[in-house]
Amino acid sequence: MSVEAQHFLTDRMAQGRCP
Repeated sequence: MSVEAQHFLTDRMAQGRCP
């Protein structure tokens, strides 16, 4: 998995949101 994907997933989980 790319670093960008990891940052995206981490940010989503931290915010507790799903688009």
